Amino acid sequence: MTSIPSLRRMARMAMAAVTASMLLATMAATASAEQTTPALGDTITLTAGGSNSLNGPDFRVARLAGFTIDGTAVTVAVEPAAKDAVIASLPGKDDGAGVADDYREATDGDPITWLARQGDAKDSPAWRIFAERMAATDLIAGTAPTTGTPTTGDDGTISKVVFDGLTPGLYMLIDANTAAEGTTKSSPILVGTAITGATPPIGNADGTVEVKNQRLAIDKSIIEDGGQTQTADRSVGDTVDYRIATQIPDTSKYANDADNPYMFRVEDTLSKGQRFNDDLTVESSADGTAWTPVPSDAWTAETSSPADGTVATVITIDLSSWTYTQGRNGMAGGAVRISYSATLTDDAVIDGAGNTNGVTLTYSNDPATNQTGRITPPDTRVYTHGFRFTKTGSDGTTPLKGATFTLYAGEGFTDADKYRRADKPDMDVTATSGDDGVVAFTGLAAGTYWVKETGVPDGYRDLDVRFKVTIDADHGSAARIRFDRVASLGDSLVKPSGDGSTLIVANVEHLTQLPLTGSVGTTMFVVAALLLAAGGIILALISKRQRNALD
Repeated sequence: MTSIPSLRRMARMAMAAVTASMLLATMAATASAEQTTPALGDTITLTAGGSNSLNGPDFRVARLAGFTIDGTAVTVAVEPAAKDAVIASLPGKDDGAGVADDYREATDGDPITWLARQGDAKDSPAWRIFAERMAATDLIAGTAPTTGTPTTGDDGTISKVVFDGLTPGLYMLIDANTAAEGTTKSSPILVGTAITGATPPIGNADGTVEVKNQRLAIDKSIIEDGGQTQTADRSVGDTVDYRIATQIPDTSKYANDADNPYMFRVEDTLSKGQRFNDDLTVESSADGTAWTPVPSDAWTAETSSPADGTVATVITIDLSSWTYTQGRNGMAGGAVRISYSATLTDDAVIDGAGNTNGVTLTYSNDPATNQTGRITPPDTRVYTHGFRFTKTGSDGTTPLKGATFTLYAGEGFTDADKYRRADKPDMDVTATSGDDGVVAFTGLAAGTYWVKETGVPDGYRDLDVRFKVTIDADHGSAARIRFDRVASLGDSLVKPSGDGSTLIVANVEHLTQLPLTGSVGTTMFVVAALLLAAGGIILALISKRQRNALD
C-alpha cells in the first residue's frame, strides 16, 4: 500500500469521457498537531444537474482502488482484481497526454498513484485517456449492473441515486440504463467514496457527483407573422415557411471514427401536397440571439424524388461532422436551426387531418458505443379548405351542366377584386358545374370570398348571379361554410339553406320564370306599381277631357 505524498485535487473529472467528480489525486495530508483522523464514507451519490433527470438507477459499479487510513493519512492502492485492466488503460508517452514515460510496474509502484502524478484530473488529458480506455475494458463490461436507491419526483424524473454499503475507494460507474428520449447516457464516471476530517481538506471528497445527462430537444414550427405556430391556414399556391430548431450537444466524450461514427441527422418529411422549394439554410448561435450561417459545405441535404408534392418528400440533413466539431470547440449548448419553405399544391388534403410536416432527430446518445437515440416532436399541420354548391334549372332540382363561376377576394366584383393564387397571379380562379350540377372550389384558406356567375349554359339567361361565402376553419374536421345572398338582378336564384350551410343556384330560360322574390321581384313590383300609377293618371286625364267636352 502506497501513501500519496501531496494533494492534487483530483476531485473533478470535468473533461471528455469523465462526467463527474474524482476524488483522488493525492489522498494524504502532512501530519501536524492540529490534524484529526480522517473518516471514510461508504456511499456514492449521483445527482441530476439543473432540470435534468437521471436515466435510471442502474449502473455498473467497479472498484478500481481502495482507500485506507494510516494515522492522519489517507492512502490508496489499486484493487488487485482491477490491476491488469488499470495498467492496460494507462496513457503512454506516445498518446499525446503529456506523459514523459510509460508506466513501469517494477519501478513506478502503484498504477493509480502513478496516474495521479501525471496531472490534475480537471485539466489532464492523461485522466481522460485513462477513463476512455478503462470504460472499454472487459472488467467494466463484465461488471453486472447494480441498482441504486433513487429519489423520484411526482413527474417520474429521478433527481438522485445513492449506492451505499460500498468499500471505501475509487470507483468507475457506467450508466446501464436505457437513455430516455431526448437524453444521452452519462459518460463514464470516476468518483471516490467520501473522505472527511482530513487537514487540509481534500476538495470535493464527499462521495457526491453531479451527472449531466445531456437533454436534447427538437422543435418543428411554421413561421407566421414573425411568430411560430404548429398549425396554419393556407390556400393552394401559398408558401409555408418551416423552421427546425435543436441544440448542439457536448460531443467531447464521443468518438468519431470508422468504427464508431458520431451521428447527428435530421429527417424531415413533407406530406403529399407540399412542394419543397429547395431553399434550405442552416444557422447556428451560441446564445440563441445572434445567428450565423453554417457553410453549405459543412452539412449535406438529400431530398427524395420527386419533390413536387405529388408524393411525400423526405429531406435528410446530415450535420454529424459539423456538430461533432462544434460540440468539442465551445459551442456545446448553443442552438442550430434549419429553415426552408414549401408550396401547397393541388394535391393537398382538404380539411381533415391537414397537410403534415414531421421531423426526427437521430443522434449519438452513448459515449461508450455511439449507439443512437431518436426524438420526434409533434407534426406541424397546414390546413386548406373548400366549398361546393349545386347549379340547377328553374325547378331548383334538375342539375344544370356548364355554368361557370368566378371567385373573388373582394365584394366589388371588379377585375382587381378577383381572387388569384399566389403561384398563378395572372389566372382567374373559376369552376364549372358538371353533369351532377356540382360546382366546387377547393384549396382555400379560411376567410370570406365572393362568387359571381360568369358563364351560363346555352339557352339560359345571364342574370348577374352573385353570392358571398364564409369559410370558418375547424382544424381537424370539415370547415364550417356559410352562403349569403348578394343583391343583384338574379339574387332570387340564390337559395341557401336555412342555416346557410348548403346552396342551390338556379337559372331560368325566360324572365317570366323568375321567382317573385329578391331584387327582381321587388323591381317588377315597383315597375308594376309605376305602370299602374301611370295608367291611373292617364285614365284621370281622359276622364277630365271627356267631362270638359260634355260641358
